[in-house]
Amino acid sequence: EMVSAVVDVAHVLSALQLGHGDSRAAQDAASRGLLAEPGSEVLHCDAIRAAAARGDSEEIARLSARLRAQIELVDPDGGVGEVTAGLLRELSASET
Repeated sequence: EMVSAVVDVAHVLSALQLGHGDSRAAQDAASRGLLAEPGSEVLHCDAIRAAAARGDSEEIARLSARLRAQIELVDPDGGVGEVTAGLLRELSASET
């Protein structure tokens, strides 16, 4: 339950910081939450959104690869969830 609480707080803080236009603080909050739960898809999405707000495509790619690696550790046949897939498609489309 402690890890779940850390993830929840990090997610809320990241969203609030991003909503206030502070993408670095948003990514920092998500990154700290990922220390507690490295496989958290929601925190990876938060960090990816923060990187996108800064236009940091290299960080988006790094975070996406890291999330996929975490998922593969748990379920080699698994993939990202629908929300994450939609976010990545949206960001990929905006790059073209």
